Amino acid sequence: FVNVDCTVGRNDNQRLYTLRCVTKEYLINYKEQYTRKYNDSCENVIESILRNNLKTDKVLRSELTKGIFDRLVSYKRPLQVIDLVTERAISKRYASSLFFFFEDRDGYNFTTLEHLFSTRKGITGDKEFFFDSAHQTDIRNMNKRNVLAYNTPKTGNNYNKINHAALKSITRSFDILTGRVSEYDFDIARDFQSFENIDTRQVHDFNSSTYLNTFGDRPAKRYMVVEDLSRPKTFYDEKIGFKSAFRERLSQYMVQIRIYGDTEITCGDVIRLNILNF
Repeated sequence: FVNVDCTVGRNDNQRLYTLRCVTKEYLINYKEQYTRKYNDSCENVIESILRNNLKTDKVLRSELTKGIFDRLVSYKRPLQVIDLVTERAISKRYASSLFFFFEDRDGYNFTTLEHLFSTRKGITGDKEFFFDSAHQTDIRNMNKRNVLAYNTPKTGNNYNKINHAALKSITRSFDILTGRVSEYDFDIARDFQSFENIDTRQVHDFNSSTYLNTFGDRPAKRYMVVEDLSRPKTFYDEKIGFKSAFRERLSQYMVQIRIYGDTEITCGDVIRLNILNF
C-alpha cells in the first residue's frame, strides 16, 4: 500500500515523486490495540501475534530461544509487543542474543544478527561492491556492482566503548521471594571470541591489549534485574551485558553506500565492500 506520496521536485516537463509504501500488516497494527497475558517461548509469541493480531499468513522463520516470555501486555499494539519480545529474547546458541524482527521478500524473520553472520557470511557470491572512480569518466566502465557514493558517519569511539560497557559490565539478579542475589559479568578480553564473526577470516579486536587491560579492568555499568523464582526463568539476566556490549560494538563502525537498484539484494544479506579509507 502507498502510505504517503509527495512531489520532491520538477525538472523541465518531468515531475519527481517519492513513494512511501507499507505492508497491510503495518496498517492493521495501527487499528489493533489489545491486552493479553503471555506464557510461552518468544518464537511462539511472535507467531501468535502475526496470525491472530496482524492476520497474516506470511512465512515466519524463527531462531530458537530459551526461557519463557511470561508477561501481561496491556493496551499495546502488535508491533509494540513484538519489539518487547525481541528485546527480551535469549538465543539458545548465540552469545549476544541480539534479536531482530524484519520482513524480506521471503517473509518475516525473527533472528539474531549473529545467526545472519553465521549462515550468510560464506555465501556472498557476487554481492561484492566496488568504489571505482573510472565509471565516472566512461559509461563503459559501469556495472551494477558499482558503489556510486559512500559515507562513513562513524569510525570508532573509544569513549563510548567504555561508557556503554562494551568492555566490562556486571549484572546482578535479585529474587524478590528468597532474597538471593546472582551475579553475571561480561569481560571483552574473555568473551570477545564468543561472538560470531561477520567474516570467514579471523577477526581481531581493533584495540590493543594495553587499552583493554587499562580501561576494561572494572565494570563501567552495573545492571540490576529483579526476578521471581515462582515464575518461569527468562535467562535475560545472564545475557544483558552481552546484548549491550555487542550492540555498542556494532555501532562503532558504520558505512552508508549508494548503489543502483538491485532486486538480488534483500534485508539481512551479507555483502562485501571494496572502498577507500575504511
